[in-house]
Amino acid sequence: MGLDIIRTLQEHHGVKAPIWLDNRESIIDLPEIDTQVISLIVSEKDSELRIETAKKWRGLSCANLLFHLCLLVFFYYFSLFCLTL
Repeated sequence: MGLDIIRTLQEHHGVKAPIWLDNRESIIDLPEIDTQVISLIVSEKDSELRIETAKKWRGLSCANLLFHLCLLVFFYYFSLFCLTL
């Protein structure tokens, strides 16, 4: 339900921002959404932090991924600022 609201607001405002899903393991049915989804999943078999990326992001350095994430956050807040003008 929350993702449907986020999708509707993004379509209404014309803004695409990444969505962070905590406790992703408890979400059974993930609706189709046209934006980046960052899933935080707890698994008993993993005793250390593990990061998996989509194939198109593999091979990029951690600094490069962080740069792209910062750009996304910047443009998200910039677009929100522009909407308030």
